[in-house]
Amino acid sequence: MSRPHFRFSFLVSILAATLTLLTTAAPAELPRLPEKVSDVISTTTIELPVPSATPGSVMAYLSDPLWDKLAALQALPTTTHADLEALVNGTFLDPSTRFFKPEIDDPTAQDYITCNTHGGSPVYWDVAGVVNGMRNTEGSFIHWGGSCVEYRHLNTAHAGICSWATYLVPWTTYATFSTSILDLCTRWEGGTYRVGGQYIFDERQASYTTIF
Repeated sequence: MSRPHFRFSFLVSILAATLTLLTTAAPAELPRLPEKVSDVISTTTIELPVPSATPGSVMAYLSDPLWDKLAALQALPTTTHADLEALVNGTFLDPSTRFFKPEIDDPTAQDYITCNTHGGSPVYWDVAGVVNGMRNTEGSFIHWGGSCVEYRHLNTAHAGICSWATYLVPWTTYATFSTSILDLCTRWEGGTYRVGGQYIFDERQASYTTIF
């Protein structure tokens, strides 16, 4: 008489386990390539220019020594968000000075930046750490066309590129793209500052960088 009860309990356990798997948050995944927006898809490698470091430029901003101080503080295992906030309070890296806008025209991009920050987006400090890693990396890398690839990852922050065309990408250029997302897509969500968005740098080739 106990077998039907045992069988029922077993089925309930399997159902509960299945529901747990279905409701468990999935890891961050790169967005898929968008549909081709132009018939003019480059079949050769496009070399992205290295940005200049003229006063007031994004590269000049990335050259500020405060970035290195932030990296050093983040490298300490005992550092808290409060410590990071104290370091950048009132400076250009203070997240409270950023103003979220869902879509921004950017004169340095061929199209625009789209922000999609929400409660599950990367934490601001992790994105700043990703940018720091880019700005301190020398040389360039090839992003192959027809793919979406993640190139940097720090805790909650993932940074990738999606494109139909193939590019030679200087790390400093990639840092400026990602910094633009950091600057324009920061907002207070889920008890902390978070960042999420895309920087379209070549609309004809459906090419963009993304923080996700």
